[in-house]
Amino acid sequence: RAPGRLEIDTIDRRWFDILGQLLAGNRVTIDYDAEVPRNASVQIEGVSADVLVQGLAGEQRFHTVSGALQLDDAAGAIEADSVSGRIRVFGTAAIDLRAHTVSGQIQAAADRIERVRAATTSGGVDLAGTLAPDVEHRIQTVSGGVRVATDAGITVQLQTMSGSVHSSRPSTTDRIDGSRRMVVGDGRATLRVQSVSGAVDVGPLGGSRAPDQSQPAAPTEPLSADPRWDPNPKPA
Repeated sequence: RAPGRLEIDTIDRRWFDILGQLLAGNRVTIDYDAEVPRNASVQIEGVSADVLVQGLAGEQRFHTVSGALQLDDAAGAIEADSVSGRIRVFGTAAIDLRAHTVSGQIQAAADRIERVRAATTSGGVDLAGTLAPDVEHRIQTVSGGVRVATDAGITVQLQTMSGSVHSSRPSTTDRIDGSRRMVVGDGRATLRVQSVSGAVDVGPLGGSRAPDQSQPAAPTEPLSADPRWDPNPKPA
């Protein structure tokens, strides 16, 4: 609609479903495959749509209701929001992540995580990489657990009713201002977690249970059909 701008709208998919039932007794699906510059600003919204994005480093915003979201070769500032879909981010450069989901899981892996703001109700949060030491990272959950795989120093402050903190790396624990605090290594990065009953587990990158970062299949079919998109990953 303007130079340097691409905008795609899909009319109410219910009309496609009705048309499909009338013509062939099948539901109608629509797939979009778009190529944009790596540093382009991208905004994608979907209802029951799976979204697969590769190689973007510009400002990115994504919103889905029940679809899965996966970002590969990611970098830059990312905002991702989903109701029941899983959010996966694999960074090949530094990322700044803001993610929210109700029942889906949030998983992010990158060499460096400049900042993370993540919130989920019943889903868990998995992070793998070095958290920047000069900002405060925040995670909020109700019953979901938090797992962090890093070889760098980190201080975890957990505000909880019945949750716990644990590390397979050498650490010290104490209480401060009513919170449980755990210092791992030099403790330079700060992660503040608010959870009702979820636990926080910190371990080394070598023992990371982060998802497989192998390249996914081209987005010619829903991600749920890709065998590498495991809805119930098993711990390593």
